[in-house]
Amino acid sequence: MKGVKILGINGGPRVANTALLVKEALKAAAEMKSVEIEFVSVSDYKITPCNACRLCYGDVKGIFPDSKTYCPTFGNKDDADLFVNKVKECDGLIIGSPTHEWDISNECKALFSRLRPFCEHVMSPVSGMLRNKPLGAVSTAFDRHGGIEHAIASIYRWGMGLGMLSCPAVTTVPDRGPTTGPFGAQGDVSDSKIYDNPHGILPENSLTSPPTGAVRAFRSARCLGRNVATVALLIRNGFELLEGSGYSIPELAGPGKWPKELIKKGSYMEYLVKQGKVQAV
Repeated sequence: MKGVKILGINGGPRVANTALLVKEALKAAAEMKSVEIEFVSVSDYKITPCNACRLCYGDVKGIFPDSKTYCPTFGNKDDADLFVNKVKECDGLIIGSPTHEWDISNECKALFSRLRPFCEHVMSPVSGMLRNKPLGAVSTAFDRHGGIEHAIASIYRWGMGLGMLSCPAVTTVPDRGPTTGPFGAQGDVSDSKIYDNPHGILPENSLTSPPTGAVRAFRSARCLGRNVATVALLIRNGFELLEGSGYSIPELAGPGKWPKELIKKGSYMEYLVKQGKVQAV
């Protein structure tokens, strides 16, 4: 059986409560057979938000197989390429973002914008590479009803746009219900005695007894980790089995034709035309 690697990304400005749940999800995934994990936080790196210059788009300039960066504008000035490579190489992804202004954080949005080369419409060597890759979402907030599900939905919506498979936090053994629900791992510090602390979400810091909110959050995180790892194992080994049986998975369909007048000299589209992968009409 082929093993898998699950990457957990903390998409917040600091390593705090959201990161704790991401790490809990990874820990549960690592307890499964043939699962390797890695944790990384955007707070440790510089990621400049995309400014929509479109230079990464193949019809304008583009990214080539031998390109030194995935971003012609900011690629050599920050650390976004590191995340592109890590996301490309993993078999499953768990992304956490604190809930800021009832949605994902600015740092998480910046990360998403710089993962643009994976979009099928960008036409780069990594276009469509996240298709069928499992994704799990994690978020925390101050209030239990302070926008956590909106942040979770934003993460899943981003992933679905790139063809990823949204994984739920449905309850799996050895955990039992109640959890925070199937829509990702959700946690809050509304009943924490140190709500403004990076460890406020931990059960031992709860004002309630038993600490039901914290327990439910950590249960959901563990369930999410197992579900992402399970789907990653099924996808990788299922594809191996299908290919070994002579079954061909439908490939991502790129543009078969492109108007000659729109092909810029030195662009990736021109490269595709010379490779015979696109017909200039």
